Amino acid sequence: MSPNPCLPIKNRPHADPDSNIIKDTIGDVIREAKDTLRGEKLDKIFVVLEDTNQAFYQAVKHATDAIYGVPCQCINKKWCLGKFPIQAQANIAIKGNAKAGGVNFTAKMASSGSRNLLVTKGGKKTMVVGGDLTHPPKMDEDMYTLASLVGSMDLDSGRYIARIEPNPAKVDIIDNIQSMMGELLDKYFELNGELPEAIVYYRDGVSEGQFQEVLQMEYSGIKAATIKASAKAGRAAVDVLVTVCIVQKRHHVRFFQQNAQFRDRSGNAQPGTVVDSCVTHAKNSDFYLQSHAGIQGTSRPTHYNVIFDEIQFGPDEFQELTYALCHCYQRATRAVSIPCAVYYAHQAATRARALASRHNMSTGVSRPAFLDPNARQFGGDGGSKRRSPPRSHDEGYNKPVDPNSQTYRDTFRNIHKDIRDTMFFC
Repeated sequence: MSPNPCLPIKNRPHADPDSNIIKDTIGDVIREAKDTLRGEKLDKIFVVLEDTNQAFYQAVKHATDAIYGVPCQCINKKWCLGKFPIQAQANIAIKGNAKAGGVNFTAKMASSGSRNLLVTKGGKKTMVVGGDLTHPPKMDEDMYTLASLVGSMDLDSGRYIARIEPNPAKVDIIDNIQSMMGELLDKYFELNGELPEAIVYYRDGVSEGQFQEVLQMEYSGIKAATIKASAKAGRAAVDVLVTVCIVQKRHHVRFFQQNAQFRDRSGNAQPGTVVDSCVTHAKNSDFYLQSHAGIQGTSRPTHYNVIFDEIQFGPDEFQELTYALCHCYQRATRAVSIPCAVYYAHQAATRARALASRHNMSTGVSRPAFLDPNARQFGGDGGSKRRSPPRSHDEGYNKPVDPNSQTYRDTFRNIHKDIRDTMFFC
């Protein structure tokens, strides 16, 4: 990427984020830049935001990610006018490098020797997948649930791509997971010339009462996608082993070190602390991991529930893998509290929210009834009272949104094809 911009800095007046002014302005800049480059690729555009309002950020990302397909890096205006701390410079640089296809850092397990991070002790090449959903705010009637699935594309957990799809409103299970997983596997095969031999699926945002439903719907969808991907690759069906782990942050468990020499600077337990006995479930395979260093206050450990393990990890190996993945987050220079795949899935889902809401605003399209949790009737008694969220076994349960339908195209504009296989969500 050239260090010199192809255009001088463009200044535009303040605009209403709900209008088309931002979209049209960015479009004009991109066209002018491409004309100047005369056929060369436009690597990236930088947008300095005067207003930190989320609506402006969403308007910019909708234009660059969904309409024009050019990687974009937003910068707060205050960094351009005053002191520009080295930490802020580093954050912008590592995010920009990840979006451009670079890898900032990877990790290795101490017990793995020279083995790649995503190769098991048994020698199986592994793909790490993260799944998440984002639900609309209760008072916002222009939005609906969106699902994201993120998968690793190398054996060092440095590069990931995401797939985003609308999900039936207020449903906590990823409905279209087989199709989304199939696309990730196809891309993995394109880049590596082979399919993964194992998949570790970290799923965020489900409660203990939904574990069985995740296995019935999402695990089976992933397995079906692996069989279909094998056939598409012209190979006999391979039994790709899948391990499913639920990641939970919403709990009230905290850990304190009685011995001061084992505390960090903020008084919390040191990063890497694992608790897998005494306070864990008597029968389930679960553990708590505090992977990050607390900056202020009491750190909250992450609770991991391994609800299905075809790979047959040993407890220590899986805990060490999970901890290593917390160091592979390309947007941070230190370990984070959850594995990077889960973070990426959350970011991709959040970005999808911007794309869906912005598209609805800019087109004036009203949300169809099947995406409206207030309009749908579950059970078919014709009443107007709003019900609790549906489950897959309920009568009248919504089928996955058809991406080929006109309704889908009118209410959600997905990531542009030119950047959908990049880490646009960083």
